[in-house]
Amino acid sequence: MTFDFTKLSEELRFGARELAAEYGVEEGAGTIVSHRQSDRLSVHREGDTVTIGASTKSEFFRGLIKAFAGETCEQRSAFSHLTLMADCSRDAVLSVPAVKKLVRLLAACGYDRLQLYTEDTYKIENRPRFGYLRGAYTEAELKDLDAYGQALGVTLVPCIQTLAHLSAIFRWGEFCDLRDCNDILLCDDERVYELIDDMFAQLSRSFTARVAHIGMDEAHMVGLGKYLDGHGYQNRFDIIHRHLTRVLQIAEKYGFTCYMWGDMFFRLAFGGEYYRFDREIPQEVIDSIPKNVNLVYWDYYQTDRKVYDGMIESYRKIGNPMSFAGGAWRWSGFMPQNRFSLNASRLALDSCIGHGVDDIAVTAWGDNGGEASIFSVLPSVVYFAERRYGGDVKTSFKNIVGCDFEDFLSLDLPDAVYKDLPEGYLANISKIFLYNDLFLGIFDGAAKPEYKRVFRANLKKISAARSRAGKFAYLFDTAYTLLDAVLEKYDFGARLIAAYGANDRETLAALVKDLGRIEKKVRVFYKAFSAQWYRENKPNGMEVHDARLGGLLGRILACKARLTGYLSGDISALEELEEERLGGYERTKGLMYNNWAELISANIV
Repeated sequence: MTFDFTKLSEELRFGARELAAEYGVEEGAGTIVSHRQSDRLSVHREGDTVTIGASTKSEFFRGLIKAFAGETCEQRSAFSHLTLMADCSRDAVLSVPAVKKLVRLLAACGYDRLQLYTEDTYKIENRPRFGYLRGAYTEAELKDLDAYGQALGVTLVPCIQTLAHLSAIFRWGEFCDLRDCNDILLCDDERVYELIDDMFAQLSRSFTARVAHIGMDEAHMVGLGKYLDGHGYQNRFDIIHRHLTRVLQIAEKYGFTCYMWGDMFFRLAFGGEYYRFDREIPQEVIDSIPKNVNLVYWDYYQTDRKVYDGMIESYRKIGNPMSFAGGAWRWSGFMPQNRFSLNASRLALDSCIGHGVDDIAVTAWGDNGGEASIFSVLPSVVYFAERRYGGDVKTSFKNIVGCDFEDFLSLDLPDAVYKDLPEGYLANISKIFLYNDLFLGIFDGAAKPEYKRVFRANLKKISAARSRAGKFAYLFDTAYTLLDAVLEKYDFGARLIAAYGANDRETLAALVKDLGRIEKKVRVFYKAFSAQWYRENKPNGMEVHDARLGGLLGRILACKARLTGYLSGDISALEELEEERLGGYERTKGLMYNNWAELISANIV
């Protein structure tokens, strides 16, 4: 089908052409696309003209995708804002082309905001070591992305940190004196506020929007490090209040209004606990919170709506503007957890809608290396959009992504070992057993034989889905090769220890051959993962995975040499196999352990 955009304003025409190119739609004499301002989304066809009514630019582009698919609709947004937050701080910094592709997909969904979560991965003028060697976005890159987002109705909103989560900068001498402890800035130190002023000066030059997310979450040890040495113990509510007040003053100086994560106030009030909606928030906590900041209730974990209801009611009692941030789980390893995300998000959004919370975000964190693709969570991203507009998720997913919804959920399968997943199930089994050591495997006891049958079945499902995945087939290459390697390696340690204990030299010789197959399949996965990384991310950060996967390959060769040496008689005993193995990693709701350094060894890495 051919579409004619000449009746559109120049402001809309650029975005329409970008989406036409993305979706393989021809521009020329054909169906005429017109736009009218409306308080809701509508797509109506009359003769050779399709008219899209929309209240915002992003809403128009959502309607345009429906027009491309030959659909008509009447939909009203349930949310004032819908934001995707993409983590660009855990080694994987999305490339400029990848961000633009993401913007096109978000516009097609009807999102109106995108946050690139950047702890230190944006350049600051006159601070050359801020983001040094981290793939940090330059001012020119951010301006380019900002303009592109504006053209498609997706506003780029700065999402930074102004208190904690800044560990990367503290390796450089110029920032060491600004550290309280761990990854936390030293509150009440004027040099810290000079840095934060530089942050906002840079944001003001790089972004059109004058709204920013200032982070300030999970600073559990604030005031208990260098601050304690210099000031003695201080009321930590007072420390947070003074710091937040200063940050908001600096933001206001540059014309910004702010969002921040709201958990710190709960944790300080309730001894480190977050979900204490059963207790009244002390008045001193409420009084310590400036009222000109939007508190974001983040929650990605709950499968009980009562928790969401209780937490929203607790946030409301504080009296600040509030918003909600759910999660599209891509932060537990190489693969997403879309099914869990959809279950938790359904309950969360039911609660938000029931309580009138209409400023909604979905976070896509990238903990421990940013391994999973941002595009792997598209089922969750589209789900949030359809809750905004009340559309059919599977139909919209097919129109927007070009793949079958259920097929895309196959990306979850490398971590799915149950035929029917229990509610609340979470696991990153594929990462655990990719890196579980061959001779000294911490997780050998969790390698249940019956799971291998499920892995084999899942491998076939991923292969079938890959054949239908179109431009996203490369994600399924990563999933398939990962699971294929894990399937070969999964229970190697348990079989090795059993054979060694029984002095079964025939089986030990067969295990040497198994190591050769494991090495080959890990190399195939390494190639697929590398291709995915360079397709989506800046090169910086891949050196981490080169070291991890290269280390795994080196360890395979080392284990092969030791086992071969034992069988030849050059080594009298494999002492590392003789220590009694202990369990302790059973989980009733899955197996989740996402720290590479603690997966590979019980020793200090």
